[in-house]
Amino acid sequence: MEAGLRRKLFDLARLYDIQLGYRNASGKQVTPSPDGIVGALKVLGAAVEGLADVPNAIRARRDELARRCLPPVHVVWEGRPPGAVPLRLSGRVPRRLQATFELEDGETKTWRWCPQELPPLKSHKASNSVLPAGAVAAPLPSGLKTGYHRLHVGGRDISGDCTLIVAPRKAFQAGVSQERGWGVFLPLYALMTRRTSGLADFSDLGILLTWARAAGCDAVATLPMLPAFLDEPFEPSPYAPVSRLFWNELYVDPRATEEFDRCAQARARLEGKRTELLRLAEDRLVDYRAAWSLKRPVLSALAEYSFESEASRIRNEQFAKQNPEAARYAAFRAACERQRRGWQAWTERMRGGEIRRSDYRAADEQLYLYTQRVAAEQVRQAGGAGAGLYLDLPVGVHSDGFDAWRNQHLFALTASAGAPPDIFFSKGQNWGFAPLIPAALRLDGYRYLRSVFRHHMAAARMLRVDHVMGFHRMFIIPSGAEARDGVYVRYRADEIYAVLAIESQRHGTVVVGEDLGTVPAYVGPAMRRHNVKRMYCAYFRVRPLDRDPLPVPAPDAVSFLNTHDMPTFSAWWTGADTRQRQKLGIVSAAQAREERAEKARIKSAVSAYFARKGYLDQKNAEGSLGALRAFLRFLAESPSAFVLVNMEDLWLEPSPQNVPGTTAQHPNWRQRAAHPLEEWSSLPGVIEALAEMNRLRHRQDGGG
Repeated sequence: MEAGLRRKLFDLARLYDIQLGYRNASGKQVTPSPDGIVGALKVLGAAVEGLADVPNAIRARRDELARRCLPPVHVVWEGRPPGAVPLRLSGRVPRRLQATFELEDGETKTWRWCPQELPPLKSHKASNSVLPAGAVAAPLPSGLKTGYHRLHVGGRDISGDCTLIVAPRKAFQAGVSQERGWGVFLPLYALMTRRTSGLADFSDLGILLTWARAAGCDAVATLPMLPAFLDEPFEPSPYAPVSRLFWNELYVDPRATEEFDRCAQARARLEGKRTELLRLAEDRLVDYRAAWSLKRPVLSALAEYSFESEASRIRNEQFAKQNPEAARYAAFRAACERQRRGWQAWTERMRGGEIRRSDYRAADEQLYLYTQRVAAEQVRQAGGAGAGLYLDLPVGVHSDGFDAWRNQHLFALTASAGAPPDIFFSKGQNWGFAPLIPAALRLDGYRYLRSVFRHHMAAARMLRVDHVMGFHRMFIIPSGAEARDGVYVRYRADEIYAVLAIESQRHGTVVVGEDLGTVPAYVGPAMRRHNVKRMYCAYFRVRPLDRDPLPVPAPDAVSFLNTHDMPTFSAWWTGADTRQRQKLGIVSAAQAREERAEKARIKSAVSAYFARKGYLDQKNAEGSLGALRAFLRFLAESPSAFVLVNMEDLWLEPSPQNVPGTTAQHPNWRQRAAHPLEEWSSLPGVIEALAEMNRLRHRQDGGG
């Protein structure tokens, strides 16, 4: 490519927040291809079909930016002087300029500037905003309260708006009593209790939380409990939800609703399905489609009754009034049931956001509105029943889901998020959901992300943010392109951290960032700066070194052996994970041999290390159970802020919940726990392991 045109292409890419290079998993610098950049530019809204369009697109983008007198978003950090907001002056500059602050609490304040007296902005970067050259520094008033405010500037030839975010620098910090906390992990769909009917529900979750509190746990971690497509379309993965703003209707417990005892039809329908539900509960693998088909008629009867009963109808109406998006969500889900296909295949009118009552059955709309009201109540009740909830916020949503339909201007619907090639995925990864557009998020004032954080934090004592690197950048792949042809797009991380900190402090929720894998060097310091806990995974940290095979976790870390995307401890320690991956064709025979040799060196080094520390003796040195207890004791005695124990590891479960890179080859997201909760206390070593964890984490001297 001719050098001048290449330079212009790079200039246009910068104007759309495209990163022009990155270091891959091997540390090699990678520059995206011109075709990849052009494809990304089209996704982000640039008027380009090819390289010839670049010069005109640059002019159009610069003209667009030049028309803004204020940045879309400006952050003011608490505890620091308010500073100044960048203001671009053009045309005839008035002698006085009025600024109107619409505060979050409804109060309005006015402020006046003399434009000719304002100093030129010295550093665009320092202002955490980007405006064309010629901007001045307009001073902000002191005393602004924490929150999201709107700043409007109006005058002759000048008019603009800005979302002013006044935020604490740090996310919520747990009290001293919780600084050495611990908890257990189990997906809700995997849970079985004596009362489980067909599939675990929010009442079962409450039972687990009560049991966990009695065992000394501070929190119970689970996978996302967000709504999923369970009919047509069908996608039960917890990481491809219909929405990140609501709960999964499948987990509603009909027997725990106020309407159940008064609704004879619902009781009769549930009794009529009892045999099928019991049979469903006996299967080791969850059948989501069958579970929903059995539960849906019961919930429909309850919904119908609730809209006929005056007291229940008033509660439904109050819920809809307090949560206006819930009514839109209910209409969307009802339309999905009528259409039986994703919204991107609907009529132009419906795709554009207009759903009429004639587009769905009123009973279906009532079902989804009612179940969301009940789900919110049941999640709140479960969260107050025992240990706290450690929830998981997925990085994206299903592209045919409600969030993408409702906020089409925020999502790059002609692209997918993913990851570039690395040592595990040589062709890269395509995650299949539409990424958010950085510029659109800013113009929206991050309203969508505010709602997403609020929804989760209202119920969570701790929140794990999946792929926290996505606050900084996201790898986007234009539709039809290979993953290797994707590019990174930058986000304004400080602005997202500001929103996160506000919601975290308001809800008293500790935030954990999933920062495993290839992480840019600047992510860790940003997380520490904003008090977002980092993650320590023993599988990733163990090394075949004689003296120091396992680094000690940092005090700001949440530590664990594995995640839902990794082999269970038993499979990892015995090498069954390598055999499975070879059988599935994920690794070759040669790669499997290398993995086994590396694992043998790791086992030898870590066993010797644990023996020196007194965690292993001759009787348990070789067994998986002894090694597991040694690893857990190591984590328990570490200075980690929090330690998480996978319940399935305690009974040496061999099969993982998910094998990345597989679909039909492995029953991902479907595996129930091998033992119901009531049996856990009788399993060899389970209660002893949990008791030791509780003793070591909660002892008064606070260290080991």
